[in-house]
Amino acid sequence: MYKTQVACSIFILYIGILYFQSAGKKKESSKWFVALLSCSFLQLMFDAFSVYTVNHLETVSPVVNRIIHIIFLGLLQVMFYLAYRYLETIIEEEIGRTVRKYRFTFIPLLFTMTGNIFLPVYYVESARSNYSYGPSVFTTYIGVAVYVFFIIRLMVRYGKQIPKKKKRAIYVALWSEIPVAVYQILIPDALITCIGVVLFNLGIYMTAENPDALLAEQLKKEKQRADSANKAKTNFLANMSHEIRTPITAVLGMNELILRETKDSTIRQYSRDIEGAAKSLLSIINDILDITKIEAGKLRVISVEYDLGIVLKDVVNMISFKAKVKGLEFKVQIDEGIPRKMMGDDIRLRQILVNLLNNAVKYTHRGTVTLKIAMERSEEEGNAKIYFSVKDTGIGIKGEDLQKLC
Repeated sequence: MYKTQVACSIFILYIGILYFQSAGKKKESSKWFVALLSCSFLQLMFDAFSVYTVNHLETVSPVVNRIIHIIFLGLLQVMFYLAYRYLETIIEEEIGRTVRKYRFTFIPLLFTMTGNIFLPVYYVESARSNYSYGPSVFTTYIGVAVYVFFIIRLMVRYGKQIPKKKKRAIYVALWSEIPVAVYQILIPDALITCIGVVLFNLGIYMTAENPDALLAEQLKKEKQRADSANKAKTNFLANMSHEIRTPITAVLGMNELILRETKDSTIRQYSRDIEGAAKSLLSIINDILDITKIEAGKLRVISVEYDLGIVLKDVVNMISFKAKVKGLEFKVQIDEGIPRKMMGDDIRLRQILVNLLNNAVKYTHRGTVTLKIAMERSEEEGNAKIYFSVKDTGIGIKGEDLQKLC
């Protein structure tokens, strides 16, 4: 009969080996699980010893038999105490504070283990197998019941704050142990507590302490941190962009007044330079806002009727200023026959052209930057394709990066 206990202890040892070989950072609750595994292994070993000694009363000394049973029953209670502490630590890790106001939950363990030592234990002979009985054994049942009650109380009070996987693990482990314990109490010579111990540990390992489960949980928390940080960054960029855009708009408004009221050509030229720089900066701010929209998944392309001439004028004004500062020649070549009125998203078109031309100016140190606009008429009446190209005398684009433009 004791072979079942030996097989169960080997199984627990196998779980322990798998657990210790797994990589990953162990938490405080994992330390209690290690203690639970170790205690379960020892309990199963002494369970096997107790089954052997109680079935060999004629050859085993009564003192040895008594000691082995005391250790076996005591380890069973310690195992449930460790299970309670394991659950308690899991909850503390989730809610971020200490659960126990009074650290006296070990007192029932002391009382029941004292009962194991000093209360009598009897040995009953049965056709199936001999088994231990009496006040010492009943005290063990009481101790187990106390910690099962503690565990249920924790689940009722803090169950909603425990992740579903871990909650499921506790329920699986707990409800797999209770039927076995009840069956053992009703049929004492069944000697199947070892099966309950294995199911208890296996349920926790496969659902809560399995390396894959721990990694998935860690990845989930890291994703939450990353999403939170990204949201904070996006909000910061959006807020700062709006804050910066307000004074730039004011500068453009005041500059417009200067252009209207002054006739001095030099001042008007300075004013136009200010206007070009301000619009360029405003374009950059708008790009930042678009980045935040892209990250939030809210960027949309809106097709409207627009004036291509106005778009090109804005682009040329912004780029001409930058090209002039660097001493570059900025050319614009437009095919004849291109209509002024177009359908599309003029805001995105303006941004694309400005980005391409900004890069061209940035990486060109001498020579020219050319914007060419060509049209290819479609066979369908009223439709045409407009091609925008940027050419410069700069260092060019790396070969491996060219495909990224498509």
